[in-house]
Amino acid sequence: RRYKRIHGRDLTNAEILILGYTPPEHAEFLTENRITQCVFSLDYAKELSDALDGKIKIHIKLDTGMNRLGIRVENDSEIPSAVSEIKQIALLKNLEISGMFTHFPRSDEKTDEGDAFTREQYRLFSATREELDKNGIEIPFCHVCNSAGAVRFPEFALDGVRVGILLYGGGESFSELPLSPVMRFETEVSHVHTLKKGEAVGYGGTFVADRDMKLITMPVGYADGFVRDFKGCHVTLETKNGSFRVPLVGRICMDQCMADVTGIDTERGDRVVLFGASREDINTLAQHAHTIDYEVLCLVSARVPRIEKTALL
Repeated sequence: RRYKRIHGRDLTNAEILILGYTPPEHAEFLTENRITQCVFSLDYAKELSDALDGKIKIHIKLDTGMNRLGIRVENDSEIPSAVSEIKQIALLKNLEISGMFTHFPRSDEKTDEGDAFTREQYRLFSATREELDKNGIEIPFCHVCNSAGAVRFPEFALDGVRVGILLYGGGESFSELPLSPVMRFETEVSHVHTLKKGEAVGYGGTFVADRDMKLITMPVGYADGFVRDFKGCHVTLETKNGSFRVPLVGRICMDQCMADVTGIDTERGDRVVLFGASREDINTLAQHAHTIDYEVLCLVSARVPRIEKTALL
């Protein structure tokens, strides 16, 4: 609740929805902060209701094929049991059903198989909602689309969408959209030094100079979420003479790493952008580490200070 208004909209009473599990022993935190909790089984719903003194809003989670969390609806034969379970949840005194949702694990695939899977998920979700309506349970707010779903299947938007990676201006699947990165991971030059021809740098001596080189050391490493798999990637060095893309050399250490700045006039204190200087940075790091761009963002550890810049809000 730190931001009271964004683009003129009052967010003081904005609804917060927890998409995962909250232990029942912390249920009172939900009521105290007016938080909406997702519920994914009758047993969990009963435990939550029993642990509460007051009423909370809940969203029912349906499992339409991801097999992570949710009341199972993976084929038409399972709809009656799901409806029966939700009807029992609706009777619990401390829970108010205000929404229902599912999740699309393959909406970003851009394949016939992936698209068919997503469309079948939507059909099962819609069929369950219709059966609930027939049984007198009207769900006020339904949502199924993640970032890829919102972009590729806008006809499934229902009452709202849950964009994630799109909020960061990222996502390999969205290269055609006019997005800009909203998160930058920065450090600075802590040391400038010379690496002579034939000398090695870093643990294991995996990089050996084939000529005299100028290196910088930066106080950031895998303990900060800038992991060893990023070895050999480029970062952006910002100097008084301009910005330069420079390659990392040697293995990334726990809280330090090095880069080749041969031929560049730089000094201690110059800013280095690890990612966020351009839209491609995160995707390049992800490809290098054989992961996804969302993981690159989530890797940034808690010990890295967060500085908020709200000029665009």
